[in-house]
Amino acid sequence: PTMPREEVRALFASKVEVIFFNGNSLRDLAITPEIYENVLVPTKELREVIPWEHPPECVVHLREGDNQRDYRRGLDEATLRGLVKELDKDCFLITNKFEWYGRFQKEAGWDHPPWGSVKRHQLASSTQLDLWSDWYTIYR
Repeated sequence: PTMPREEVRALFASKVEVIFFNGNSLRDLAITPEIYENVLVPTKELREVIPWEHPPECVVHLREGDNQRDYRRGLDEATLRGLVKELDKDCFLITNKFEWYGRFQKEAGWDHPPWGSVKRHQLASSTQLDLWSDWYTIYR
């Protein structure tokens, strides 16, 4: 069961060093920016690989499914063209489909991380800072 929102906020604001939760259990929680300045502070190593000086105001996260059973909606050409048409050029793209970095840089002017490839999250090591940078960018 999901914790009440106020309990979750109190937990994040507490001095607890490690919080374990099911990744889908907080999806309706609006996390305020203060949590990134006071609780979820990146390590020095992570700060060194984050590819922006100030958090982007617009982050586009396009995630292609990992296999045939992991179908993601909203990745059809009509929807992708709609995103290009409707979103500002100052967006920052995070994706697990490397070709999209070049495509949307050209078509929409969206900036993106300087990675030479993208890794599937389920195959990645917990020490790969490029993935941590992507997650921090999305949630920041």
